[in-house]
Amino acid sequence: MAAKEASNILENRTPLNSPLDAIVKNILYFASTLRLLFFSLLGTGTSLASEQPYPQPSITPSGIETAFIANQNDFYVYSVIYAYDDGPQCRTTNSETGAFTCENSNSMTVDGGVGLGIGLGSSKDLIGLQIGYNFLGIRDENIGGTIDVKVARDLVSNENLRISLAGGALGLIGHGKGLDDGITPFLVTSVATPVEIFSEQRTVQFNFGYGGGKFQEVRSPEVIQEGLFGSLGLELSDNVGVSAGWAGRGVNTTLSVSPVRGLPIGINISAENVTNYNDLGRAYSLSLVWGGNFRSAF
Repeated sequence: MAAKEASNILENRTPLNSPLDAIVKNILYFASTLRLLFFSLLGTGTSLASEQPYPQPSITPSGIETAFIANQNDFYVYSVIYAYDDGPQCRTTNSETGAFTCENSNSMTVDGGVGLGIGLGSSKDLIGLQIGYNFLGIRDENIGGTIDVKVARDLVSNENLRISLAGGALGLIGHGKGLDDGITPFLVTSVATPVEIFSEQRTVQFNFGYGGGKFQEVRSPEVIQEGLFGSLGLELSDNVGVSAGWAGRGVNTTLSVSPVRGLPIGINISAENVTNYNDLGRAYSLSLVWGGNFRSAF
């Protein structure tokens, strides 16, 4: 098996404690998964592919943080296409008094983005650090980016229970439109445990946190305050997960699928602010992720 060949090579190496070792490991793993995909496409790798497990699907909804982050040797790359409500369209009705009127718009803006991130350290041994970059828009008026930083520590970690605590800042550094939302500081606790559903072991995961920035609750244009967020996620099968939660400004949901055995590929379909809380507008997204399965606990 391709993955086992890569694993055997790695077992004969010294422990992976340096960035160079991490790069070597990821190159070997990437090469082995490409080989698996190649033979699967040729139709000659059916038995090879059937022996590989599915990577865990994501069970944290889009726009909500989890304390399960990338550690040493973890990395991810993603691309996303999304659409969001344009919001009310306003026009001036009296130029002398400044009076205006607004009407709801049924139009949506479509855009996309890409991103990547790496993990350093270990949340199980001491502290894990995740650094990510997000290129937020491909439309000229939306181009910008942000750098996110997260640190985490596992409080409990065994085969029956994992509890982790994390904190960080989204948009710690930004450019272009990435500066618009400012910095989003947050703290989050995540709890995951296996449960038996129809005689199958599945993972259930809870996230609960507090933050500013995009997690602030907008009660009115004059009342904006730091807010709570939280979510519940469940694996429906080996490669399908669903999740939903409160993101501080509305309810978000995600359906996540890992479509290929042995390859860390995830496809996520998400809806944000599905109830259009406070008329802030809805958003929908489709994302393709390579290597983000560490966001699930086991």
